[in-house]
Amino acid sequence: AASALGQLARGMPGNQDLIAQEGGLQPLVGLLSASGSLVPQMAAFAVTEVCRGHAPNQTAAAECGTVRALVELLKDGKDEKVKEEAVGAIWVLSEGHADNKKAIALAGGIQPTAELVAKGTPRGQSLATLALASLGLTNVRNQTEITTLLVGLLSTGGAEVKRKASELLWTLVHANPDTQQEMANAGSMSAIIGLLKDGHAGNRKYALWSLSLAIDESNQKT
Repeated sequence: AASALGQLARGMPGNQDLIAQEGGLQPLVGLLSASGSLVPQMAAFAVTEVCRGHAPNQTAAAECGTVRALVELLKDGKDEKVKEEAVGAIWVLSEGHADNKKAIALAGGIQPTAELVAKGTPRGQSLATLALASLGLTNVRNQTEITTLLVGLLSTGGAEVKRKASELLWTLVHANPDTQQEMANAGSMSAIIGLLKDGHAGNRKYALWSLSLAIDESNQKT
């Protein structure tokens, strides 16, 4: 039933409206905590499609408790298919919705999303990257937390994880030109300096950018 609702909602604004009007969001949220893996997976998929590009449904879903339920799915170690759909729903709920970005961060959703970038399936990594880019867009507090976590991945992750983290950092930097200073200051200075010694070109480039802004800010203050 959840899968059918998701398919009906996909790309169909009229059906998105009808599902919400008929009270379909609340039971979908309840199914996110169902036992097993297939039902939560399909429930998260349905939430994604009912809310995709639909601001009123994004708001209604959050008010039903969807955010906390999705974050719990990311945290509790269920199978990777469930995590893929959960992080996809987090991306969609946060996209263009300032209140949901805050709610996801307050529910502790940023860290497990960043962990999925490091340890998830290829699809999970891709969706987690989109979710973090969305969560950070125009939200300075989220940008700072995300940047700190990504700098950690640059320091400890494997080659592919470092590449993904570096690309996402630059996406955040270019998408948020007014808050680049805050992002440059995020992460420990020792970790940033350590990146200069790393063999990965993207790491060194990011470290130099971050340090140059930090030095420039220091010069302006003095």
